[in-house]
Amino acid sequence: MVADTPIDDTAAIGQGWFTLAAAWVVFGIPGVLFAVAAISHANRCAMRAKWPPIVVSPVGVAALAGLGVVVG
Repeated sequence: MVADTPIDDTAAIGQGWFTLAAAWVVFGIPGVLFAVAAISHANRCAMRAKWPPIVVSPVGVAALAGLGVVVG
C-alpha cells in the first residue's frame, strides 16, 4: 500500500535524493573505480582469448550463481 502523503511532501523528496546519493556512494563509486582498474589492467596485460567465451557461457553464469549462493 502507498502511504497517504501529499504530493508536495518535501521530506519524502529529500529522502529520495539521500537514498540515491547513498546508493551511488555504496555501489556507483566503487563500481566506477573497479571498471577503471580493469581497463587499466587490460591495457597493461594481454588477456588470453579463452576467458571471454567462458565468462559469458552457461558455465560462467553458473559459476557466478554458485559464488552468489556461497556468499549469500
